[in-house]
Amino acid sequence: MENQNPTSHIVKGAIIASIGILISIIVHVFNLYESQWINWVTYVLIIGGLVYGAIMFSNQNNHNVTFGNVFAHSFKTTAVIIVIQTIYTLLAIKVLFPEMLDKVLEISRKKMEENPKMTEEMVDSAINMTRKYF
Repeated sequence: MENQNPTSHIVKGAIIASIGILISIIVHVFNLYESQWINWVTYVLIIGGLVYGAIMFSNQNNHNVTFGNVFAHSFKTTAVIIVIQTIYTLLAIKVLFPEMLDKVLEISRKKMEENPKMTEEMVDSAINMTRKYF
């Protein structure tokens, strides 16, 4: 069997993050902010992508790897995903979809108002604090 060059963790992370960004854009375009199932799709994508990437890394190295090698490769892949997703999130909130923050805060307000332990002042305070930090 030929010895393949392992696919870089940067490539794997970029692919997984790109699919995550695509899902985020679909959520925004179709206004699926309150859909719980879309969160599960994102989690399955990330976990499944990392597991598949780890298996692929092992296969490309002819299974001559240790747990530490596979863990390090997956950790680096996760770091790439986080960096790309963070940059996208900042761009999306500040530049691409500035109304996204208002939608998310309105949904948060509705959820907090459903809680009988939260007073109107507590809800307003929490929303204002969140807006201030964004």
